[in-house]
Amino acid sequence: QVLSRLTFVRRNLTTSFIYLAMRWISRAQTQARLHVALAVGALSLIASIAGVTFHTIHPFDVSEVAPFEAVDILLQQLQHADNDQRMTLHMAIGDLHRDHGRYAAAAGEYNSARHLVRDREASSALVKILLRLGRTRLLEGFLSAAKHELEEARGLLEGLEGLEGILEGDEALEVFRALGDVHREMGNLQSAHELYWEAWHAATARHRDFAEQLPMLVLNIAEVHLLRGEPEQALGYAERSLEQQEEHNRVLRKEMLNAPIEDLHLAATRSVLGSAHHARGDVDTALGLYRRALKVQELSLRQDHPDVVCTKLSIARALRDLGDKVGALDAITVLEVALRQGPSEGPDLSRALTTKADLLSELERLHEADQAASEAYDLFSARGEEDSPAFATLLTVRGGIQQNYGHRDAAQALYTMALDIHEATVGHIHPETAAVFNSLGTLFEDEGDDRQAQEHFATCLDIQRQTIGETSPDVGITYNNLAAVLFRRGAHSDAALLFAKALRVLDDAGVPGNNPERTLYAENFAAAMSLAGTDQMSE
Repeated sequence: QVLSRLTFVRRNLTTSFIYLAMRWISRAQTQARLHVALAVGALSLIASIAGVTFHTIHPFDVSEVAPFEAVDILLQQLQHADNDQRMTLHMAIGDLHRDHGRYAAAAGEYNSARHLVRDREASSALVKILLRLGRTRLLEGFLSAAKHELEEARGLLEGLEGLEGILEGDEALEVFRALGDVHREMGNLQSAHELYWEAWHAATARHRDFAEQLPMLVLNIAEVHLLRGEPEQALGYAERSLEQQEEHNRVLRKEMLNAPIEDLHLAATRSVLGSAHHARGDVDTALGLYRRALKVQELSLRQDHPDVVCTKLSIARALRDLGDKVGALDAITVLEVALRQGPSEGPDLSRALTTKADLLSELERLHEADQAASEAYDLFSARGEEDSPAFATLLTVRGGIQQNYGHRDAAQALYTMALDIHEATVGHIHPETAAVFNSLGTLFEDEGDDRQAQEHFATCLDIQRQTIGETSPDVGITYNNLAAVLFRRGAHSDAALLFAKALRVLDDAGVPGNNPERTLYAENFAAAMSLAGTDQMSE
């Protein structure tokens, strides 16, 4: 298509780009290579529209040059282009790097474009560059830097007289969304929620067709409710987003004569919808939605793409909650290999290693768990994420490993640090905060302090009831832990009641009857019922 449009336009430039694109398309052996080829073809269109003219194109053998190197060679020949033309091409190359996980290179291109903006105080072009930079810094895991770039873009939006024109390009909506994403990752969930609604109002106030963007905003709001531990609200917003996406796709199919549409936005929506069902305790439904989302994502995205990583991590957690810890670990191991084969410039490897360490600890493979957790710790520290909720989750995992080693003082110190971070970010009434109270409860239980253990388990259960409800597998664990303490303290009837609730949670989640965890709960329940009956006979 590009070739047919540009055959008679700027023949020297177009021919060079199209030659490269056609050669790479014909030799493409992976989707990633095909995407590079198509991007190079698109560059020819961008350059022609921008009016770039080459005085000389120096020939080189495409068979001896990698795609990104060839793009760099062509960019070096842009000395005679004006600032706006060069800025456009730097942004295009930045997009290409970003889409292939080369975030540092992408940021370099965007900064090159930024330095070419002449009127820095009143330029919509600068807003577009800052938006890309902020998004890229977020993908890298540099949250403070991302926030800084996006706040500057937001300030420019507020000061520009041509705000109407900027909104026509969706930049205002996307700046608010991107800032919301940054605050969400920082654990500032209330700020994220407000920014997403600000984006919504910025879009709807202009009475324009944002049929593609608005469903994703609804999905962002669903994610905030999910992170707050409000699965019912999250489910409602995710279902609304799914309906809007499906309606939008029906319109597109009609316009495209019923051509099949494999929408990545729809896949992302199903992944979040799965997380909402997962949080409610419907793990089987969640797993089906995760796998359906992944099927689409793997067709169009690289294996280390953040959306693919998120869905695969969710699948691993679902398998663990269904009792298949070995299958969950296998899934994480495959994901880890894919991440290490890519540029690995973002936070995804550290988060995968956190989940891996947790699974290995549960399987009592403590040395391997410690290695994975230590590497994750170094990766978080290198990005300066020591005050993020994700880092606090890692501290909880490391605390569990130290506890299993018998290093109780070290474990308590790690749990306390994790609790402080969660209290300062996501707040007291949050599932992650509850998880730390549960870990502290197990620590006091190991020390034989049943009074402290009961207090911490009770606090955990109270938070879970206020957030994820009583159907989540995590609540089943808390019921069992609290029941075990009550059992040892002689409250056999109360213990039997809680053991029964723990069993019901696992059964409702679809955990198989022969699952080791369910077998343990059943044995605990039988023992508590037996002694409860003896107590009644004695009375």
